[in-house]
Amino acid sequence: MTWAERVRLQWRDLAIRGKGLTVVAIPLLPLLLTSGLFYANQREADKAEQWVAHSLQVKTELAQTLTLLVDAELGAREYLMTHSPDALAVYRGASAALPQTLRRIAGLVADNPEQIARLRKLPAIAQGRPLRSLIEYADKTPLDTPAPQDLLARSRATMTALRAAIAEIQAAEDTLLVRHTAEARTARRKGTALAIGGVCVGLFGGLMAALLFTSGIARRVRDLTANAGRLASSVALVALPAATDELGTLDAALQHSATLLQQHEAELLHRLVAKKAAIAELESFSYSVSHDLRAPLRHVVGFASLLEKSDGDRLSEIGRRYLATITDAAARMGRLVDDLLAFSRMGRAEMLNGDVDLNELISDVVSEMKREGGERDVTWTVHALPRIHGDRAMLRIAVLNLVSNALKYTSTRARAEIEIGCATPINGQRVLYVRDNGVGFDMAYADKLFGVFQRLHSSDDFEGTGIGLANVLRVVQRHGGQAWAEGAPDRGATFYVSLPAGSDGVQARAVAS
Repeated sequence: MTWAERVRLQWRDLAIRGKGLTVVAIPLLPLLLTSGLFYANQREADKAEQWVAHSLQVKTELAQTLTLLVDAELGAREYLMTHSPDALAVYRGASAALPQTLRRIAGLVADNPEQIARLRKLPAIAQGRPLRSLIEYADKTPLDTPAPQDLLARSRATMTALRAAIAEIQAAEDTLLVRHTAEARTARRKGTALAIGGVCVGLFGGLMAALLFTSGIARRVRDLTANAGRLASSVALVALPAATDELGTLDAALQHSATLLQQHEAELLHRLVAKKAAIAELESFSYSVSHDLRAPLRHVVGFASLLEKSDGDRLSEIGRRYLATITDAAARMGRLVDDLLAFSRMGRAEMLNGDVDLNELISDVVSEMKREGGERDVTWTVHALPRIHGDRAMLRIAVLNLVSNALKYTSTRARAEIEIGCATPINGQRVLYVRDNGVGFDMAYADKLFGVFQRLHSSDDFEGTGIGLANVLRVVQRHGGQAWAEGAPDRGATFYVSLPAGSDGVQARAVAS
């Protein structure tokens, strides 16, 4: 294994936190290093510029010194010739300001012994100027007295020496200024180079970090996401390179989940096949039993009828009552067998699906219930209903059972109220409800309402076989819907069924109440 391969494997197995820190450190460390170098260089540049400003200030003070010396010279000469108080004031002002200027210059060049030595020459040279003697001479002589040429010559010589001394100091400062300016310019260029280099190094480090992130994290996350999608779609997962970091652990978990899911799917499929076989066998058995029971029941009813016709007069009152009980029980058993046969056929019948107008279907069922209800006082309220998609014949059986159930359990009411409408859709399915003001039921037993032969009221109070609501549930389930109920004892009940929506939505008209 080569060094590069070992590094690649170590990088792949590195924890995500370590990868993240590495990805951040790659561009950050060069940037921090160049930032430190740039800061140090910036301080050097600032220091060089401070020296440049210092030299410029020294030159300014030297120029001011020369100006004061010239002003004092001119003031004294003008006073000698004119005896003007203004000229005397100029002389005195320049002479008074000169020591302060020299002290400032001395403070500025205190770190430079050579300049200090040059500066100390100025007072000694200035002491040789006969300016005060010129002022005293002017004060003692009349205005038209000839000027003392020896004093003027000595003053000119002294001024020349002062100019030469100041020029020497300025030349030294010029040399320093050139050097400091060059140092500042070099530092600035170096800073610019460091800044550009830092940006380039940072960009390169960022590119390397992005490549590492892509190879170490992003691509693997994308592969894991794709595998998660395959797992959700029950498609075989793609094998990824093994790794010991968090992503490798996640990949192993996904692979393990896929294995468990395949095992569970196989087990579920096996159970489903077994359940379908058991249901088919049970339905076949129910159909056979129900079919085989019909002939004996017809015989019982038939012979009981013959017995009543032939020997009814000779039977005692108790005998006739027994015979009526036998006939009623056999008839009830016949209805039960018929309902059981219908329930069995409902699970095996082929569905003929299409759009069904619930307005028309409910109108037909309500009309039938009105005819069977006779003289009962029933208030029917039917709202606008939607079109649904399903088998019309099966749906009619379900609706008929719901409406007849409402009519049956309101038989104890002086005035029955039955309402049929459409509730809020659930999961894209239409919800039909049938509400009544009948005897209701206890919600604690709501789970038994749709079971076969499950009854919450005595058959002596309300006739029936306990198959009707079971048929409703089977029809609704074959349409992919659900059935449930709400109620309270003596406060009525509401039955709901959810069914697939048809193509036209809710119709604008309502069935006549």
